[in-house]
Amino acid sequence: MSSPSGPPVRTVSRVRRWRRWHKWGGLFFSCFLIPFLLSGLVLNHREALRGVDVPRAYLPPSYRLHNWNQGTVRGTLPLSADRILLYGENGLFLSDARGEHIHPFNEGLRVGAENRSFGDAVRLPGGEVFAVSSYEVYVLRPAASRWQIATPALGHDDRFVSAAVAGDTLVVLSRSAVYTATAPYARFTRSELPAPAEGAPGRFTLRTIWRLHSGELFGEIGRFAVDALALCLLALCITGLILTFMPRLVRRWKIQRRRAANRFTLLSLRWHNRIGVGTLVFVFVLTLSGMFLRPPLLILVAGGTHRPVPHTVEDVPNAWWDELRMVRRDTARGEWLFYTAHGFYATPSLTLPPHRLRHEPPTGFMGPNVLRQENRDEWTVGSFAGLYRWNRATGECYDLMRCCRYVAPKRAGMPDFTYSVSGYSTDLGVRAVVFDYNRGAEFPVAIAYKAPTRDGSTGASAAAPMPAQSSAVSPASDRMSLWRLALEVHTGRIYTFLPTLLVQLFIFLSGLFLLSVVISGFVVYRRVFKRHKLANPK
Repeated sequence: MSSPSGPPVRTVSRVRRWRRWHKWGGLFFSCFLIPFLLSGLVLNHREALRGVDVPRAYLPPSYRLHNWNQGTVRGTLPLSADRILLYGENGLFLSDARGEHIHPFNEGLRVGAENRSFGDAVRLPGGEVFAVSSYEVYVLRPAASRWQIATPALGHDDRFVSAAVAGDTLVVLSRSAVYTATAPYARFTRSELPAPAEGAPGRFTLRTIWRLHSGELFGEIGRFAVDALALCLLALCITGLILTFMPRLVRRWKIQRRRAANRFTLLSLRWHNRIGVGTLVFVFVLTLSGMFLRPPLLILVAGGTHRPVPHTVEDVPNAWWDELRMVRRDTARGEWLFYTAHGFYATPSLTLPPHRLRHEPPTGFMGPNVLRQENRDEWTVGSFAGLYRWNRATGECYDLMRCCRYVAPKRAGMPDFTYSVSGYSTDLGVRAVVFDYNRGAEFPVAIAYKAPTRDGSTGASAAAPMPAQSSAVSPASDRMSLWRLALEVHTGRIYTFLPTLLVQLFIFLSGLFLLSVVISGFVVYRRVFKRHKLANPK
């Protein structure tokens, strides 16, 4: 029987198990939680840190540049008969028509890998070339050898994504607006795309959860509030380490130092409890929102939409706020083709409401990286879901990598990244070159479709003979932006030593682990410290 003056033995045993899990589970998870917190702070201040880079030599081998991988080439643009412009996430390059001699072409660009991430490049009838990066628009005048900044006024927290040409009209697309200019292209006019004829599409649920997770949903105040929450969690990690190791360290110290250390330990315990209880609800919201941004919970919200949340940054009149991703000119139909977070839309004029296309190609939840017109009805569409020849009139798609007709899956499942197409070109030699994000340049080989092997490959591609990337990218310029590195750390992809499936589920499992540590800590606090008036020891 239990003592009448104390809690039952079973309760004490249960509390000890909770305490043991909170102590040692929290100690283990701190190794992952601290990188989570530091990378999250960096992710919340992308624009302020876009000039800071990290050498790729310090990163795992899978992040090294080789065979023009890692999104180095997103597309190409012929400048003349023997000059081809290559653009992508690692700057601009010039190549000959065969792709045998490639060298950087970054004169005039802002420094920093984040500033040299290019999503599009177009050529005007007068010979002007415009290259669109995330934060700047650059122009290369005829006979010039240096890029010049021609950036229109960009809205707060907006980024450029794409560009297209119709006659002598240049259209630059940001995530929220359309910028147009005509010769001499010295001034841009900003306009907002009208709401679609079917009605405003609403806000993309996944993006709303992302904004909630970062605090951006409530503007700068929300962003700094999440920063403060990250600092509180960091304080919990530090005080937890003090409570774990300080008692063991002070055993060999002198009595006077030991007393001071004990007072410091008690102070750490007091703040550990105060911060833990005070931030409990906010930690739950932060953790759960982060879990929905990665598989498997991502599948539940990937295609969802909702009305703008009132009194947040989403509550604006612009129906396409932060929803636009790519623009192309359908020369056969005389229409503008847009890819948005809600799918494909088309309109004959930028002043008319666009309409949703009935048939859409597979693009995955990350959207297309390649979208180019081949003839009146057929388009080449490339994304992390593969490379396809899409017939806009019939809606039929042909898988160019597996060489078979595409059949849409009946159920949404885990993404298939076997062919993560980040770029495509028909200007480098006589054959089309596909740029896989991981493997780099390769040919889509016309062979019969084979069943996937254990590693997911089908044998439907072969490496393309391009010059070594090290010959065009010096070690000094082989760098990754700090923001991009923080994203890799925050999503768990940086832990390349883990199995692929575990990396894909890393956020989900980490969220469960963190919630269990937080819950166990609260249980110990309620049953021990709160009950026995030890929450604030003196």
